[in-house]
Amino acid sequence: MSNLFKMACKAQKSYQNALKNSRILEPELEAKRQLAESSFHEFVKLVWPYCGAGDTFKDNWHVKAICDHLQGCWEGKIKFLVINMPPRFGKSLLCSVLFVAWVWTKDPSRRFITTSYGESLASRDTILCRLLIQSPLYQQLWGHKFKLIITQALKLFNDQGGTRNAAGLNGAITGQGAWCIIVDDANNIKEVETKTTRERINEIGDTVLPSRLDNRETGCQIVVQQRSHAQDYSGHLIAKELPYLVHLVLPMEYDPYEKCSTIELNEGEGVWTDPREEEGELLDPIRFSQKSVDEIKSEIGSAYIWAGQYQQRPAPKKGGLIMPEWFAHWDKEEPPECDFIIQSWDTAWTQGEGSSYSAATTWGLFKDQYGIPQVILLSLYRQKLLYPELRNMVQRLSKCYHDVVLEEPLDWGGPSPDLILIEERASGYALLQDLKRAGVDVRGFNPKRKGKLDSSKEGRAELVSHIIEAGRVWIPLKPPLFDSYPRFVKAFVDACELFPRHDTADIIDTMSMTLLYLMERRELWNPTDTRY
Repeated sequence: MSNLFKMACKAQKSYQNALKNSRILEPELEAKRQLAESSFHEFVKLVWPYCGAGDTFKDNWHVKAICDHLQGCWEGKIKFLVINMPPRFGKSLLCSVLFVAWVWTKDPSRRFITTSYGESLASRDTILCRLLIQSPLYQQLWGHKFKLIITQALKLFNDQGGTRNAAGLNGAITGQGAWCIIVDDANNIKEVETKTTRERINEIGDTVLPSRLDNRETGCQIVVQQRSHAQDYSGHLIAKELPYLVHLVLPMEYDPYEKCSTIELNEGEGVWTDPREEEGELLDPIRFSQKSVDEIKSEIGSAYIWAGQYQQRPAPKKGGLIMPEWFAHWDKEEPPECDFIIQSWDTAWTQGEGSSYSAATTWGLFKDQYGIPQVILLSLYRQKLLYPELRNMVQRLSKCYHDVVLEEPLDWGGPSPDLILIEERASGYALLQDLKRAGVDVRGFNPKRKGKLDSSKEGRAELVSHIIEAGRVWIPLKPPLFDSYPRFVKAFVDACELFPRHDTADIIDTMSMTLLYLMERRELWNPTDTRY
């Protein structure tokens, strides 16, 4: 009898649990539930009134773009997503609050780490996520799937193993693990101008965060922020040129030469591309009208702040010594047939806080239809390296100047440069001797050798600026539409705009070395000069 009684009790308990977990929804509500589970964008539209936004939902193409890219993370199409967009467009709600709640409707066992520059922001979004999950609508539709069992200021745990751990970037991230790591505003705008602070954040991002992924093959990282400095966390990641990084850029005002395109998110729709066509077209004229945008510009009073926080390009369009509009644009699928290819290096071989970058650019010398010499940018590489890595990269790029990704070297040769220039200074001189012994054909560049060139980066840039202004230096546009820059060209243009204010001056110096070398050999000249 005892066993029969136990079996009866177990059956009764199972029946009660089944009743508790069963839901009979009205057909219309059930259809909404199914649609919301299948589409993050539809989920956002459905639950927006319950997520603490404080106003009615205002849909726009940029909201769907963000939702589709986040859904791409869930579906395994994106391993590393960087989103740059202006403030007050719902980035924190979408990424740190709603995305977590949506994933748990599909798999409540998924674990998250959400982090920001300060614990106050992390705590705020934890509260908003909890309020949404505990809302009547969410509980009616998905309350049967999991229950929250721990709801602290920085932690949410559910009974299916899912966690949402929040912390400041300087907080206790170690010891935690996650399927997805979300970094929302890594840099404090008030502190971003301090180099040591920026580099500390970048170091945490490089060393601590990746080690927190439960599985690097199936996990994902999401970084969302407004740009505040050329070397903020987003800039640091973009400069790495990771092949699996997807970069979604949503500037307030549309710039046709920086048109964003990412990957194919939905089969048959093609690669996602910013749908705007008119220069200056606003991101969301309902949320921020032209009048509001003009007022913001007037209140900010700084072209640098506007360019970074609102245009997502932390440098005003008008640079200093080198104007981006001086460069000619190459709009063909293939680069021109070059008579001579030069690669120039500005070297350093230390890593860590306060260390410098090594940079290399590769340039092709060609003649236009009239037989006049021109120069075109072919590739760019920039990274902090230890000496063995630097030596290896020079050797690699001497065989193929496209082999610029340190983590994923190419296994095929060519095209290779005809000449490699390395500046003769403390680090470069030793590297030159070592590479020559290793059989690499390198040549030293010493601007002071003949006593007639300025040895400073600014001075060298001034000496070549007239060649650029004359339209003799070309940068390629991105095929097939040729309405935006490839990633390496955008990094180069950004360096021009920042020069000489930031440490991207090394990129510009490699260009100056190349142009000075060609000018000294009388293979490149200003069209107003007398022919030799």
